Amino acid sequence: MTSEKKEYAYDEVLELMKEIFKIFRPTIFGYTNYRKFARQFIKYAKKENKTFSYELYKPDKHSEDSLDFVRRSLSAKDPVAILILTHSQKSLGIFWHWMVITGINADNQIEVSNHGNFETYPAYILFDTGWKTYLRMVRFHA
Repeated sequence: MTSEKKEYAYDEVLELMKEIFKIFRPTIFGYTNYRKFARQFIKYAKKENKTFSYELYKPDKHSEDSLDFVRRSLSAKDPVAILILTHSQKSLGIFWHWMVITGINADNQIEVSNHGNFETYPAYILFDTGWKTYLRMVRFHA
């Protein structure tokens, strides 16, 4: 007996991710554990009769590796959640925060959903892995 892999539309997964952000109850420090977030997402999806797996990503010293991870994920139509706890580029104004990566444009600008707004950030800045940056990503597979 073989199990059939269910296909989900990108928009359907994206809507599920947005819904999960509303439902999760963060601690006083927010939702700072990307492994716990991934497990909770899978648990919630199962309640909704959807089956997913996930891949955790912890960047190393090269922002190009992060860009490749996001490109592979999005080309497979797999949404990516990104957690930024601290960032060496204070000008971004992003800290202790989750966003959903929704695209990459031709200029290597990363497109994100941030509080229901769509924003873009240069990949080389967003994925800067300076010593003050704490960044993690989770890719969800249908």
